[in-house]
Amino acid sequence: MSVKLGDSRYPASCGSGGSFGAASSGSAVKKACEALIANIKSSLPPALSQAEVQILDGQIKLVSIAQGDDEVSSPVLLANFMSDSDFPITATGKVSEDDTSDDEQYSCGAHFAEVEVDEYTGEVRLLRQYGMFSAGQILNMKTAASQIKGGMVWGAGYALTEGIHHHRETASFVNPDFGEYHVAVNRDIAEVSLDFLQEADYAASPVGAKGIGELGITGAGAAIANAIYDACKVRVRDFPITMDKIIAGKN
Repeated sequence: MSVKLGDSRYPASCGSGGSFGAASSGSAVKKACEALIANIKSSLPPALSQAEVQILDGQIKLVSIAQGDDEVSSPVLLANFMSDSDFPITATGKVSEDDTSDDEQYSCGAHFAEVEVDEYTGEVRLLRQYGMFSAGQILNMKTAASQIKGGMVWGAGYALTEGIHHHRETASFVNPDFGEYHVAVNRDIAEVSLDFLQEADYAASPVGAKGIGELGITGAGAAIANAIYDACKVRVRDFPITMDKIIAGKN
Protein backbone atom coordinates (compact mmCIF):
# COMPACT_ATOMS: atom_id res chain seq x y z
CA MET A 1 0.00 0.00 0.00
CA SER A 2 1.21 3.51 -0.78
CA VAL A 3 -0.35 6.85 0.14
CA LYS A 4 0.05 9.90 -2.08
CA LEU A 5 -0.62 13.17 -0.29
CA GLY A 6 0.51 16.77 -0.44
CA ASP A 7 1.09 17.32 -4.15
CA SER A 8 -0.51 20.28 -5.92
CA ARG A 9 -1.26 18.04 -8.89
CA TYR A 10 -3.75 16.08 -6.76
CA PRO A 11 -7.29 17.24 -5.98
CA ALA A 12 -7.93 19.24 -2.83
CA SER A 13 -8.46 16.94 0.16
CA CYS A 14 -9.28 17.18 3.84
CA GLY A 15 -5.91 18.65 4.70
CA SER A 16 -3.31 17.47 7.20
CA GLY A 17 -3.35 20.25 9.80
CA GLY A 18 -4.11 19.38 13.38
CA SER A 19 -2.85 15.81 12.90
CA PHE A 20 -5.66 15.21 10.42
CA GLY A 21 -3.32 13.28 8.12
CA ALA A 22 -4.40 9.93 9.57
CA ALA A 23 -8.05 10.72 8.88
CA SER A 24 -7.23 11.88 5.33
CA SER A 25 -5.06 8.92 4.35
CA GLY A 26 -7.20 6.52 6.37
CA SER A 27 -10.27 7.60 4.43
CA ALA A 28 -8.44 6.99 1.15
CA VAL A 29 -7.46 3.52 2.37
CA LYS A 30 -11.08 2.82 3.31
CA LYS A 31 -12.26 3.81 -0.16
CA ALA A 32 -9.54 1.66 -1.72
CA CYS A 33 -10.67 -1.32 0.35
CA GLU A 34 -14.28 -0.78 -0.68
CA ALA A 35 -13.22 -0.62 -4.33
CA LEU A 36 -11.12 -3.76 -3.87
CA ILE A 37 -14.11 -5.68 -2.49
CA ALA A 38 -16.23 -4.47 -5.42
CA ASN A 39 -13.54 -5.66 -7.86
CA ILE A 40 -13.43 -9.07 -6.18
CA LYS A 41 -17.20 -9.50 -6.27
CA SER A 42 -17.35 -8.54 -9.93
CA SER A 43 -15.04 -11.48 -10.71
CA LEU A 44 -17.11 -14.08 -8.81
CA PRO A 45 -19.82 -16.38 -10.15
CA PRO A 46 -23.34 -14.87 -9.94
CA ALA A 47 -24.26 -17.22 -7.10
CA LEU A 48 -21.61 -15.61 -4.91
CA SER A 49 -22.21 -11.99 -5.87
CA GLN A 50 -23.81 -11.27 -2.48
CA ALA A 51 -21.20 -13.11 -0.43
CA GLU A 52 -19.25 -11.23 2.22
CA VAL A 53 -15.51 -10.96 1.76
CA GLN A 54 -13.68 -11.53 5.04
CA ILE A 55 -10.12 -12.12 6.18
CA LEU A 56 -10.03 -15.23 8.38
CA ASP A 57 -6.87 -16.90 9.65
CA GLY A 58 -4.79 -14.65 7.39
CA GLN A 59 -6.65 -15.73 4.25
CA ILE A 60 -9.30 -14.05 2.10
CA LYS A 61 -12.49 -16.06 2.35
CA LEU A 62 -16.09 -15.79 1.18
CA VAL A 63 -19.05 -16.18 3.51
CA SER A 64 -22.48 -16.45 1.88
CA ILE A 65 -25.95 -16.51 3.45
CA ALA A 66 -28.20 -19.35 2.39
CA GLN A 67 -31.29 -18.42 0.41
CA GLY A 68 -34.52 -18.09 2.40
CA ASP A 69 -33.06 -18.27 5.90
CA ASP A 70 -30.39 -16.76 8.11
CA GLU A 71 -27.95 -19.64 8.01
CA VAL A 72 -24.40 -18.68 7.17
CA SER A 73 -22.39 -21.07 5.06
CA SER A 74 -18.89 -22.20 5.98
CA PRO A 75 -16.20 -19.80 4.76
CA VAL A 76 -14.51 -20.82 1.54
CA LEU A 77 -11.24 -19.59 0.10
CA LEU A 78 -11.49 -16.83 -2.49
CA ALA A 79 -8.70 -18.52 -4.48
CA ASN A 80 -11.03 -21.47 -5.15
CA PHE A 81 -13.10 -19.27 -7.46
CA MET A 82 -10.37 -17.28 -9.17
CA SER A 83 -7.45 -18.27 -11.34
CA ASP A 84 -3.86 -17.24 -10.83
CA SER A 85 -4.18 -14.78 -13.70
CA ASP A 86 -6.78 -12.85 -11.70
CA PHE A 87 -4.15 -11.93 -9.10
CA PRO A 88 -2.98 -9.51 -7.92
CA ILE A 89 -6.26 -7.65 -7.47
CA THR A 90 -5.71 -3.92 -7.12
CA ALA A 91 -7.85 -0.88 -6.38
CA THR A 92 -7.33 2.83 -5.77
CA GLY A 93 -9.03 5.09 -3.25
CA LYS A 94 -8.89 8.87 -3.12
CA VAL A 95 -10.37 11.59 -0.93
CA SER A 96 -11.26 15.11 -2.02
CA GLU A 97 -13.04 18.07 -0.45
CA ASP A 98 -16.31 16.64 -1.75
CA ASP A 99 -16.01 13.82 0.79
CA THR A 100 -16.44 16.14 3.77
CA SER A 101 -19.16 18.46 4.99
CA ASP A 102 -19.04 22.19 4.18
CA ASP A 103 -19.36 22.77 7.93
CA GLU A 104 -16.05 21.90 9.58
CA GLN A 105 -16.37 19.30 12.31
CA TYR A 106 -14.03 20.19 15.15
CA SER A 107 -12.64 17.95 17.86
CA CYS A 108 -13.29 19.09 21.41
CA GLY A 109 -12.22 18.24 24.93
CA ALA A 110 -12.28 19.21 28.60
CA HIS A 111 -9.20 19.46 30.84
CA PHE A 112 -9.06 19.09 34.61
CA ALA A 113 -6.13 19.63 36.96
CA GLU A 114 -5.44 19.27 40.67
CA VAL A 115 -2.59 21.19 42.31
CA GLU A 116 -1.11 22.03 45.69
CA VAL A 117 0.24 25.54 46.33
CA ASP A 118 2.59 26.48 49.18
CA GLU A 119 1.33 29.95 50.07
CA TYR A 120 4.56 30.76 51.91
CA THR A 121 7.03 29.92 49.12
CA GLY A 122 4.67 30.08 46.13
CA GLU A 123 5.70 26.58 45.01
CA VAL A 124 3.15 24.70 42.89
CA ARG A 125 2.92 20.93 42.84
CA LEU A 126 0.89 19.33 40.10
CA LEU A 127 -0.98 16.33 41.53
CA ARG A 128 -3.21 15.15 38.72
CA GLN A 129 -4.34 15.90 35.18
CA TYR A 130 -7.39 14.40 33.52
CA GLY A 131 -8.97 14.99 30.13
CA MET A 132 -12.13 13.90 28.33
CA PHE A 133 -11.96 14.20 24.54
CA SER A 134 -14.19 13.75 21.52
CA ALA A 135 -12.30 13.28 18.27
CA GLY A 136 -14.56 11.08 16.20
CA GLN A 137 -13.47 7.52 15.49
CA ILE A 138 -10.18 6.76 17.24
CA LEU A 139 -8.07 4.85 14.74
CA ASN A 140 -5.41 3.63 17.18
CA MET A 141 -6.18 3.96 20.89
CA LYS A 142 -2.58 3.59 22.08
CA THR A 143 -1.05 6.19 19.76
CA ALA A 144 -3.98 8.60 20.17
CA ALA A 145 -3.83 8.41 23.97
CA SER A 146 -0.05 8.82 23.92
CA GLN A 147 -0.32 11.91 21.72
CA ILE A 148 -2.93 13.46 24.00
CA LYS A 149 -0.93 12.66 27.13
CA GLY A 150 2.13 14.22 25.53
CA GLY A 151 0.13 17.37 24.90
CA MET A 152 -1.06 17.46 28.51
CA VAL A 153 2.52 17.14 29.76
CA TRP A 154 3.56 19.89 27.35
CA GLY A 155 0.72 22.03 28.70
CA ALA A 156 1.98 21.52 32.24
CA GLY A 157 5.44 22.57 31.11
CA TYR A 158 4.39 25.85 29.51
CA ALA A 159 2.07 26.61 32.43
CA LEU A 160 4.60 26.09 35.20
CA THR A 161 8.24 26.00 34.07
CA GLU A 162 8.92 26.94 30.45
CA GLY A 163 9.71 30.61 29.91
CA ILE A 164 11.75 32.24 27.11
CA HIS A 165 13.54 35.46 28.04
CA HIS A 166 14.95 37.97 25.55
CA HIS A 167 17.62 40.61 25.86
CA ARG A 168 15.81 43.95 25.71
CA GLU A 169 18.33 45.63 23.42
CA THR A 170 19.32 42.82 21.05
CA ALA A 171 16.20 40.61 21.26
CA SER A 172 18.52 37.61 21.53
CA PHE A 173 17.69 34.71 23.82
CA VAL A 174 18.94 35.05 27.38
CA ASN A 175 18.25 31.40 28.24
CA PRO A 176 19.08 29.37 25.09
CA ASP A 177 19.87 26.06 26.81
CA PHE A 178 18.14 23.45 28.94
CA GLY A 179 20.10 24.60 31.96
CA GLU A 180 18.00 27.77 32.15
CA TYR A 181 14.98 26.96 29.95
CA HIS A 182 13.23 24.57 32.31
CA VAL A 183 11.41 21.76 30.55
CA ALA A 184 9.11 19.77 32.81
CA VAL A 185 10.63 16.45 33.92
CA ASN A 186 9.12 13.35 35.50
CA ARG A 187 9.22 14.90 38.98
CA ASP A 188 7.07 17.78 37.75
CA ILE A 189 4.37 15.57 36.24
CA ALA A 190 2.11 13.42 38.41
CA GLU A 191 -0.86 11.30 37.30
CA VAL A 192 -2.03 11.90 33.72
CA SER A 193 -5.17 10.11 32.54
CA LEU A 194 -7.81 10.55 29.87
CA ASP A 195 -10.86 9.07 28.20
CA PHE A 196 -12.32 9.34 24.71
CA LEU A 197 -15.94 9.75 23.71
CA GLN A 198 -15.84 7.65 20.57
CA GLU A 199 -18.43 8.95 18.14
CA ALA A 200 -17.59 8.40 14.49
CA ASP A 201 -18.21 11.61 12.52
CA TYR A 202 -18.62 10.77 8.86
CA ALA A 203 -19.24 14.42 8.01
CA ALA A 204 -15.64 15.09 9.06
CA SER A 205 -14.10 12.25 7.06
CA PRO A 206 -15.24 9.05 5.35
CA VAL A 207 -13.46 7.02 8.02
CA GLY A 208 -15.21 8.96 10.79
CA ALA A 209 -12.04 10.31 12.40
CA LYS A 210 -11.01 13.87 13.25
CA GLY A 211 -7.70 15.52 14.06
CA ILE A 212 -6.23 15.39 17.57
CA GLY A 213 -3.09 17.44 17.03
CA GLU A 214 -3.54 20.32 19.50
CA LEU A 215 -6.36 18.75 21.50
CA GLY A 216 -4.13 17.62 24.36
CA ILE A 217 -2.39 20.93 24.97
CA THR A 218 -4.92 23.66 24.21
CA GLY A 219 -6.73 23.69 27.55
CA ALA A 220 -4.11 22.06 29.78
CA GLY A 221 -2.38 25.25 30.89
CA ALA A 222 -5.68 27.04 31.49
CA ALA A 223 -6.91 24.20 33.69
CA ILE A 224 -3.73 24.39 35.78
CA ALA A 225 -4.03 28.18 36.09
CA ASN A 226 -7.63 27.84 37.24
CA ALA A 227 -6.63 25.16 39.76
CA ILE A 228 -3.97 27.47 41.18
CA TYR A 229 -6.54 30.25 41.52
CA ASP A 230 -8.93 27.86 43.25
CA ALA A 231 -6.17 26.85 45.68
CA CYS A 232 -4.76 30.25 46.67
CA LYS A 233 -6.98 32.87 44.96
CA VAL A 234 -4.09 34.23 42.90
CA ARG A 235 -4.89 34.81 39.23
CA VAL A 236 -1.78 34.69 37.04
CA ARG A 237 -2.26 35.39 33.33
CA ASP A 238 1.41 35.47 32.33
CA PHE A 239 2.88 32.01 31.79
CA PRO A 240 4.85 30.37 33.25
CA ILE A 241 3.26 30.62 36.69
CA THR A 242 6.39 30.83 38.81
CA MET A 243 6.80 31.24 42.56
CA ASP A 244 7.54 34.97 42.40
CA LYS A 245 4.29 35.67 40.52
CA ILE A 246 2.23 33.82 43.11
CA ILE A 247 3.95 35.61 46.00
CA ALA A 248 3.37 38.94 44.27
CA GLY A 249 -0.29 38.07 43.85
CA LYS A 250 -0.65 37.28 47.53
CA ASN A 251 0.73 40.68 48.58
